[in-house]
Amino acid sequence: MSQERHIPAPGVGAALRALREAKGLSQNAVARSARIGRSTLVHLEAGADVRLSRAAVVARTLGAEIAVVAEHPDLAARRSARAAAAARMHQLRARHIRLAARLLANEPAARDALREARAMVVLWDRGKVCSAWYIDTWKALLVGTPRKVGAALASLDEKWESALLQNTPFAFALESAEPQ
Repeated sequence: MSQERHIPAPGVGAALRALREAKGLSQNAVARSARIGRSTLVHLEAGADVRLSRAAVVARTLGAEIAVVAEHPDLAARRSARAAAAARMHQLRARHIRLAARLLANEPAARDALREARAMVVLWDRGKVCSAWYIDTWKALLVGTPRKVGAALASLDEKWESALLQNTPFAFALESAEPQ
């Protein structure tokens, strides 16, 4: 048993109207080509409940298709952007962990990186390029021996880790923390 479904189509109707107008077609011309009444097209474009088959015919007349998608493209794009940001943060965290391991091992290059990171935070503080909280937090993290700093870097509080690692005074050293 086949039944036509009626759907509320405010988005579909607006999209079809925009497409029709972009092509410079009148409602009469589109209705005639789609073999529907102009009043049906008016209702469709206004977002009234219409038969899906009629909306599909209008879409085909305009050179488009109506599809049911699992999620709105904007939502998919936002979800993808969040996943990409999470992947970047994961990579950044992994680089900081490798650097922390080098600091814990008291490697000479890691000690140099620590000196440069401390100098970077001093520059941030002089130029007031970051918030006082951010600068003070990094200053506190960078106090002590390389091993102490390595331990602090390896055990950052999850609450603040993302904020701190996005703008890190170790940015210049992270590439050298990559495995060879």
